[in-house]
Amino acid sequence: MFAGLDDGVIRVWNVEKTLPSRVLTGHEGSVRGVSLSADGKWLVSASADRSVRLWNLGSQLEVAAFRKHNVPVVAAGFLANGTQTLSGDREVNLLPWRIERFFTQSTEQTPVPAPMTPNMIPLARP
Repeated sequence: MFAGLDDGVIRVWNVEKTLPSRVLTGHEGSVRGVSLSADGKWLVSASADRSVRLWNLGSQLEVAAFRKHNVPVVAAGFLANGTQTLSGDREVNLLPWRIERFFTQSTEQTPVPAPMTPNMIPLARP
């Protein structure tokens, strides 16, 4: 279970122990939305700091920060294709983000972050 908080952190709970097992930090404003990927390995978060962030839950690290919204972001989620996310802001602007370039296939077929500067990510094309 995941919760975005007003202090800018995301708490990850182990539901069997009912205690937070991880804390993800990086946002500078309230976290308004979080979404888990279909494979359970990635998290995307939306924040009042006008950013959308992609997290690798295996490493517990932020692998990308997307900063194209001009107002607070209130929602983010993964598209069914698994290679894009979509975020929405307070003014009802929707922005797609390509994320497949952050994944490489290891010998165990587990996605890991690929090197790239987060601010250089182009918008997804239809």
